Amino acid sequence: MSDRVFSNLIVLIASRLATIVVSILSIAILARFVSPEGFGYLASTTITLGLANALFDGAFGIGLVRRVNVDRSHISSTLGAAIALALLIVGLLNVFAPTIEGFYRFAGLGKVIQFSSALVVFKAIFAVSDAILQRERQYKRIGMIALVSNVGGQLLISVPLAIAGFDYWALVTGLLATGAIEASLSNYYARVGLSLRFDRSSLDEFRDGGGLFGLTQLLSWASLSGSNIVAGYTLGATALGLYSRSWKLLDVVVSATGTPMQKVFMPVFASLRHDQDRARIEFLSAMGTLLPSFAIIGTLVALHSNFIVIVLLGKDWLQAVNVVSVLFSVLFARLSYKLCEGVIVGFGKARVSATLQTIYGLTMVTGTWAGSRYGVVGIAWGASIAILVFYCLTLFFAAQLLACGFIDILKLHMHAIIFPIAALVTHLTLERAIPSDVHVWQELLFCTTEGGVLTAIFILLPGTVIGPELARIRRKVFAKAQRLRA
Repeated sequence: MSDRVFSNLIVLIASRLATIVVSILSIAILARFVSPEGFGYLASTTITLGLANALFDGAFGIGLVRRVNVDRSHISSTLGAAIALALLIVGLLNVFAPTIEGFYRFAGLGKVIQFSSALVVFKAIFAVSDAILQRERQYKRIGMIALVSNVGGQLLISVPLAIAGFDYWALVTGLLATGAIEASLSNYYARVGLSLRFDRSSLDEFRDGGGLFGLTQLLSWASLSGSNIVAGYTLGATALGLYSRSWKLLDVVVSATGTPMQKVFMPVFASLRHDQDRARIEFLSAMGTLLPSFAIIGTLVALHSNFIVIVLLGKDWLQAVNVVSVLFSVLFARLSYKLCEGVIVGFGKARVSATLQTIYGLTMVTGTWAGSRYGVVGIAWGASIAILVFYCLTLFFAAQLLACGFIDILKLHMHAIIFPIAALVTHLTLERAIPSDVHVWQELLFCTTEGGVLTAIFILLPGTVIGPELARIRRKVFAKAQRLRA
């Protein structure tokens, strides 16, 4: 990974750390004032609205990022088309809200969807504005917008309303407020404005593949929402609440790392699509750095899921412990496939991306449907298997586009697997020596010991074992430490 790309990625992730804190804090507070059933209502609403959001990102956002030249008239016409489509979707949502309520069999869900439908317009504005910020590499601004919108929507709106006893209405009101703040700030900093034009240039994204990328994003929405839809339809609102909160914890990590990664790497690979050698070096370097990190995070959360659920959600959510553990066991795949997708989308392979998303969606729905007979945990296993399958497929096609050898890909995973294995062996050894009751001191001891083992591996093992990218980072860390000491 080049220093410039790595720097951009670090800036965007660092700027989102505060957003993570806000998300975790709001999750911890809201879970103690809103029932799992209430979160089931929120999940079914966000699934429905997410369909429109995916369409805007794919049809308009990705097209603007990939486009070589963009002028003000093109931005205005694209925004006009996006808002026109948003208003059409708002109308359809209001008409079909009772039908959606009948599908889920959640009493009163139709009114919640109608109330929240204005979010679609905000998402249309945000998709176009955020695409411009990505083009201009304004990653600090993107992170700041995410932070401010989450503070305003979650901590200042949802939390007080939840404490006042408004249950799921507190959640959807905060969701709407977050979208409004996000759209306003991104529109302001991207200098897009609301000057709308309606002409043929707004169809450029569709002619250049935007239509297919829109389809791809819709398929991605179907894939990621499939498990939640199955949980709500087969097991009810309470089960959906348990599953969606577990997925939300996963999503906090994804939005803090995977989403910034996609925003940084997709434009990079788009600019390198005619330079296969440089793109391959960038990809292998990024995977060598990120894959071990993702594997470590996922393993540690899976091992300590019991404690994490009790702290963040409370003892009323203990049924979510195994769900969290299963979902985080494949975090490395959930995040790494975003890098592979960055290659496929950046190289303009819309049909390949759409085909892969179709397979992902089918695998997700069939897997979770089969697992639903075993409850929420069965749905989590079905979703995890689908994620692994999709990761293998996207990795295969990304490697084909970049002419990466099988041995290169195998080495990446062999280097990465050392860390989670070491953490797991250390954890099991400690469990045999120390009683398994959940206490803060025990969790601190376990985490400190596991962290010490992982740090020792990073410091002591040769580059041939941990991989050349981590070895390069280690040299930089040591060199900086020596300069500070001097």
